[in-house]
Amino acid sequence: MKKTDEVEEAKRLEKLRREMEEFEEGFPDGVYTVPSSPNESRIKLKEMYQFCREKGIGPEDLTEEELEQFLVYPEQDEKTS
Repeated sequence: MKKTDEVEEAKRLEKLRREMEEFEEGFPDGVYTVPSSPNESRIKLKEMYQFCREKGIGPEDLTEEELEQFLVYPEQDEKTS
């Protein structure tokens, strides 16, 4: 790869990182989805993927107990509001 290509790639990646950070600022609780029903749980995706990266596994490899820590239930939202 030429030096100019490397510089352009670094700029592109830095721009992408900034855009991702700006996007994430809009979701301080880490929840990116709207539940289809107010009574359904939501998943804290950002924390779940961070956990998976640290363990070196994919989300599909989480045990039910591990996945449970990333679920937010409607009654929990009421308690924290």
